[in-house]
Amino acid sequence: MPGTHGGYGAGIIHADYTHSLVGALFLSAVLGIAFGTRWGQRTGVVLGFVSFSHWLLDLIVHRHDIPVLPGNVGQLPKLGFGLWQLPWAAVSAEFALVSAGAWFYWRAARSVSLAAGMPQRRAAVVSLMIWVGGLLVLAFDVTGILG
Repeated sequence: MPGTHGGYGAGIIHADYTHSLVGALFLSAVLGIAFGTRWGQRTGVVLGFVSFSHWLLDLIVHRHDIPVLPGNVGQLPKLGFGLWQLPWAAVSAEFALVSAGAWFYWRAARSVSLAAGMPQRRAAVVSLMIWVGGLLVLAFDVTGILG
């Protein structure tokens, strides 16, 4: 089957539990509850949604290989819009998402720093690290340097 082995976006991922819709919802809820208990409900809700956003992004880029139920119980049709079939579009979308995520983090962290009367340098450094790290991962994916 074309596009199912090797190269950017073409590897088969066997994560039928963690990447199923129900599995992702469950793991996101567990993460949200765990951190919400420690750092407050708002933090828990935000982290739960951020975690689930990974599944939403996978839905956009994956071929039809994402099950609805863990282990593909019931053999329901698998999901995925297949943006990976257009590598330039997938790379552009991932670049935009990494950049937007780093920028949103910087805005939020800067706001918290300002409200607390603390220097904003840490917000800028961490957001830059998020951006550079995300771009490195994307570059490794696209080039296949790490396999």
